[in-house]
Amino acid sequence: MRKGPGILFVILIAISAISFAQTTGSVVGVVTDDSGGPLPGVTVEARSPALQGTKVTVTDTDGTYRLTLLPPGTYAVSASLSQFGRAEQT
Repeated sequence: MRKGPGILFVILIAISAISFAQTTGSVVGVVTDDSGGPLPGVTVEARSPALQGTKVTVTDTDGTYRLTLLPPGTYAVSASLSQFGRAEQT
């Protein structure tokens, strides 16, 4: 796991309880700095053998992000911002 300087990376995996037949899921989370302040404008990417290509989003003003319609599987999620570097979590 490679972590950039000055960046904390929190990932929450949301599983829908609406239906067990659901074939997609979401990864949601928040990106903060070392002091716990939100980081807007961070590029968040998800990669998986279950996914064709890469799913990309950018954090909102409160540091939150949501990657939706992901097929079931294990994901490597990375966050990067030029001033802070890059962090990745599986």
